[in-house]
Amino acid sequence: MDPVPFLVSLAIGALVGLEREQNPGPTFAGTRTMPLVALLGTATMTFVPALLPWAFAAVAGVALLAYRAKVRARQKLGTTTSILVLLVFVLGAMTAHSADAMRFAIVIGAGTTVLLAFKGPLHAFADHIVQEERYAMAKFLLLSLVVLPLLPDREVDLLLGLNPRFVWLMVVFISAIDLVGYLVARYWGARGGMGVAGVLGGLVSSTATTVSLAGRSRDTPELGRVAAYAAFAATLVSLPRVVVEVAVLNRDLVLPVVVPVGAMLAAGAAVLAWNLYRRTDRIPSTPLRNPFRLRPALVFGAFFALILLLSDWMAGRFGESGVYGTALLSGLADVDAVTLSLSRLAAEGSIPQAVAARGIVLAVLSNLAVKVGIAFTLGARAFGIRFAWGAAVVGAVGLATVWMV
Repeated sequence: MDPVPFLVSLAIGALVGLEREQNPGPTFAGTRTMPLVALLGTATMTFVPALLPWAFAAVAGVALLAYRAKVRARQKLGTTTSILVLLVFVLGAMTAHSADAMRFAIVIGAGTTVLLAFKGPLHAFADHIVQEERYAMAKFLLLSLVVLPLLPDREVDLLLGLNPRFVWLMVVFISAIDLVGYLVARYWGARGGMGVAGVLGGLVSSTATTVSLAGRSRDTPELGRVAAYAAFAATLVSLPRVVVEVAVLNRDLVLPVVVPVGAMLAAGAAVLAWNLYRRTDRIPSTPLRNPFRLRPALVFGAFFALILLLSDWMAGRFGESGVYGTALLSGLADVDAVTLSLSRLAAEGSIPQAVAARGIVLAVLSNLAVKVGIAFTLGARAFGIRFAWGAAVVGAVGLATVWMV
């Protein structure tokens, strides 16, 4: 008999039980009960699997009795510990089911412990969520969990060979990045002050942040320099997003993209650190708008599909120069769409990996040029000059390294 499932089960139960012991107030399942419940699940699955439903029912009955006693004694309706007892029993049974189930049990057990440990921050985060954001999250779940599975997962001739589910999956992916970035910026920006809010605006939209700060600099010229650095920081924050998007669709493309993008990020960070070291001005905050709305999501989906078709056609018609031209033009409007489309085409073998990497970097540089134009057009003179200087350094590094791929 293999003792590993029992040891893993014991460790999972002890981990969850230890966290419960740290919870303020008495608990009916802690460092002793949780491991025993986990071992009960493992032993039942190992020796008498036919009795597993009955064992689960017995554990559920004990948890229910303990919960009733808790409510009577403390007049408190918290159900976390009762649910955890049932979960730990199931995880214990999973350790004895198969090697894959054991790995899932370890991941779920560790994730559960982390979730429990962050109770305070999670409650504080929930307190900051307003009604509009709840609606946005509900719509996001509807479109990702209901609409996405209904779309056909095949190439449709009527759509010029596009796969509707893949296109919509990319819409969901980008919307998720935007929504999570917005929530993080809202929460940590509120806790961290104006400086954090200004920098984290790049998680939501570096372009929108640049527009907002440019307007602030024109209204309050004395903020021109420090607002430029905040907008520049937002642009730098958006660079790792490109790498994440590439990694999701094409892991082989990550290294060719990381080299120039990483060099651009390092150069920009050095510029930012030098200027912030020399100045002590506070970075102004930027208003954040919930990025998940249905119309922009649909527009992005249409734009992504168009770039995917155009890139494929241009590559076949004009070769590498066609891909680069499409990337430069697409980057003027959106970097995400061209990043995802070129990553997809490279993964399918329609274009070489190096060509895709260069196209992505060129799109980033094209979008950076647009932001320089925004800075000079909408911002104060000091804002435009400072932003353009930092962008010039980043752009020069990008051009110097993109052809090293």
